[in-house]
Amino acid sequence: MGAFSYQTDSKYRNDRDSQLRTLKNIYAQAGHWSPYDQLTRRGIMAALSGSDELMRVASSYQTPVTYTANNGLANQLKMVAQVIAGNS
Repeated sequence: MGAFSYQTDSKYRNDRDSQLRTLKNIYAQAGHWSPYDQLTRRGIMAALSGSDELMRVASSYQTPVTYTANNGLANQLKMVAQVIAGNS
C-alpha cells in the first residue's frame, strides 16, 4: 500500500501527518497565482486526494488469490488488482 501514499521526508517518519497537513495548507492558500502556479497547485491537490482514495481502496481489498511473497511481479499484480477492484 505504500506505493499509493504520498512519500514524506523519511528523516521525520513520526511527523508524516504534519508534513501532509502543511503541504495541503500551502497549496490551499487563496491569493494571486500565476496560471502555471494554479495548474501546479490543482495537480498537487488532486494527487494528494487521489492518493488518499487509493489508500482507502487498497486497504479494504480482499483477494481470493494467493500472491507469491517477496516477488516483485506478484506485488505489482496485486496492486493492479487493488486498483481495479476499487473502481467497481
